[in-house]
Amino acid sequence: MFEDLLQKYPRNPHLTTSRSYALQRLGRTEEAAVSEIALKYSELGRTLVGERDKPELWTTQLKELVTDVQASAQSERIAASLVVW
Repeated sequence: MFEDLLQKYPRNPHLTTSRSYALQRLGRTEEAAVSEIALKYSELGRTLVGERDKPELWTTQLKELVTDVQASAQSERIAASLVVW
């Protein structure tokens, strides 16, 4: 159901978060973690554009995202190689 809805509304953060939660409940934690990281990266891309494009903010938030990826990889929630930038 979430896959169909996300095809229609690909930038809907509520659907993405709900899909990630459902994946976790189904025991598909690796897919859920990748989905969460992709959502965070997508949100960065939408919020830091135009006049709001501040390199220092990008750098800070991307470092936080990399830390999230590393933590997920270390906790074996995901394989770091699965995260595509």
